[in-house]
Amino acid sequence: MWLTVIGFAIGWIIAKIIKLIWAVITDPIRCLWQLLTR
Repeated sequence: MWLTVIGFAIGWIIAKIIKLIWAVITDPIRCLWQLLTR
């Protein structure tokens, strides 16, 4: 029981971190792309 709760929490935290990193990486690229293609 506790292992599944801990595993779920760890997975959720990792997913949040990956999503945050992905946003940091892709946002500047998207901004540059909009500037270039305007």
